[in-house]
Order: sequence, then C-alpha cells, then structure tokens
Amino acid sequence: MFLYDPAVKRGQTKKLHSPWQGLYIVVTKIGDVTYCIQAEDNPRKRKVVHFNCLKPCGVPKPVDQQHGPTQAASSEPNTEIRRPHVPPQYVPDETDLMYMDETAADAEAAIPERLD
Repeated sequence: MFLYDPAVKRGQTKKLHSPWQGLYIVVTKIGDVTYCIQAEDNPRKRKVVHFNCLKPCGVPKPVDQQHGPTQAASSEPNTEIRRPHVPPQYVPDETDLMYMDETAADAEAAIPERLD
C-alpha cells in the first residue's frame, strides 16, 4: 500500500514532491474506514490512517498476525501479456451488399487480403 502524505518537508519544493509514500502493509482494520498500517522495511513504524489515504499496489502478501509480515512461498508476479488492440475484420452485411454494384465488388476482389 502507498500512503498519501501531501505535506512537503522544509527544504523541498512542492513541484518535485511525490505525495505517495510507501510501501506499507495493512496490519489490522480498526473500524469501517480506519486501518493500522506498518512500514514494510521497519515493523516498529505503525500509523493509523483513513482508507482515503491508502492506495493499493502490487500483489498482496499474507500477514502472519504473530510474527508480522512474511514472504509468500509461491508469490509469482502477474505475467499476463498485453497485446495491442486489433479491430475485428470487416464483414459486409446484406445492406452493404445491396448498395454495392458489380464493378465495386470486382475492384474489392482485386485487393489482396491483409495478413494478420
């Protein structure tokens, strides 16, 4: 989780400040909208924050309540391949064929098919 902290420290410029600080792990849900989080690198650093200040990131890790955060044994990253959008091939319907004359159909037949 990332934590939204818009406060700019003294000596930093607002223009270059990144308001999302993180990585945090949710320890417990206190109420309907409040969560207790802890820094991933420092388990002693805990904060109670409103859910509006949290932003999920990455794959959730299981948390052992007695020993703090642990690494998942089979944590595999999402390896889904995103392919570019290819529009569907045009297939003329009855109304298109009704308005086509024979010369247009012959000219269309002379155009080679697109290779996908």
